Amino acid sequence: MKVWLRSLSVRLFVLSFLFSVSVQAGSGGYPAPGLYEHSKHSPLIDLIDSAQHMIDIEIYSMEDPLVRKALLNAIKDDVKIRIIQERNPVGGNCDIFEENPGTDDAACASLKAFRANIIKAGGTYEPFSKRLCGSGNAACVQHGKMILIDARVAMLSSGNFNSSSICNLEGNATRCNRDYSYVIHYLPAVKILGQVFERDLRAEAYDLEGLLSRSGGEDLTVSPFSMDPIIDFIRSAKKSISIQHQYLKDPTMNAAILDAAKRGVKVQINVASACAFGPPNDSAAKAWTKTYSAFEAAGAKVRIFTSSIRVGGMPGYMHAKAILVDGTTAWVGSVNGSTQALEANREFGVFFDGENDIRLLASTMQNDFKNPDGETWQESLRCLKDKDAEPLELSF
Repeated sequence: MKVWLRSLSVRLFVLSFLFSVSVQAGSGGYPAPGLYEHSKHSPLIDLIDSAQHMIDIEIYSMEDPLVRKALLNAIKDDVKIRIIQERNPVGGNCDIFEENPGTDDAACASLKAFRANIIKAGGTYEPFSKRLCGSGNAACVQHGKMILIDARVAMLSSGNFNSSSICNLEGNATRCNRDYSYVIHYLPAVKILGQVFERDLRAEAYDLEGLLSRSGGEDLTVSPFSMDPIIDFIRSAKKSISIQHQYLKDPTMNAAILDAAKRGVKVQINVASACAFGPPNDSAAKAWTKTYSAFEAAGAKVRIFTSSIRVGGMPGYMHAKAILVDGTTAWVGSVNGSTQALEANREFGVFFDGENDIRLLASTMQNDFKNPDGETWQESLRCLKDKDAEPLELSF
């Protein structure tokens, strides 16, 4: 077992103690460190409201009206806001950085007005630079979900800052995602994430891998260098692996999962329906069959998360990216099971092992896996429970 796995509990215990006073102090305190499941509570608005000086955000998509309102309120309290966002999220129809007011619909005009207000107040709002793509992959995107508060607290999430992710029933969401966030108070890790943000804002190539090798970086994954730590984590399993993912398409990651199952590790996989984006074409159906038949042949158990499963009282969608090893240590982040997410995009993730956090993740995973409104991967190909599904987010 690697050093970072053995040392997480000590750090998290110290963090919980050091920040207990500020967390309990009222509205001026930062949200408690640890894991949050969004249908119960997303800490995002609380984090924004707790800011005293600075808010830094790297995000793929940010359309929830409550989030934007909270950020504009922070400006009134003299909080400086800096944002790096993906220019063209797949499925979106608004380039927030494009000056084209004559052709914008009301929603796009509102997003652009929001950006203008941030800049007018002395903030920064820039697109993610493709110069920072891994391996010279110009097709990469800023798919991470990160917010930094006062250079003291960070949150990494599997979900975007949209109504469907934070389960804002007052927003325009027609579904509620299964998504998680992890709030970090460990200052060495927060400092490294802040340095990543600063360098990404400059849009100049830098030694990200070297930065992650520093103290605190061992708790984090930042793509395009997510492959090795995630594969090592899967390979560290001795008894069990539970996985919740939007999808699993990367051959290296899938091979590591297969190897674990073949050597007797109990593997449980829960992914979004094959029909979550509409009925799959022949090529996608063949790839799906090849992947999940191989998992089952190796002894892994597979269940599909459908829109019939309720999350926050609404039709659910599996948008989480979470791995639990041996029931004691976990990883949560924005990295989908694709080669581009692991080795090209800008993505964020965190390892943790706090007892309460593991209990929350394990119980949520198990309830989703056993939910009677789930289905087999064979049933999913027939779109039995997702006939009219529409995607919340097409991801990489």
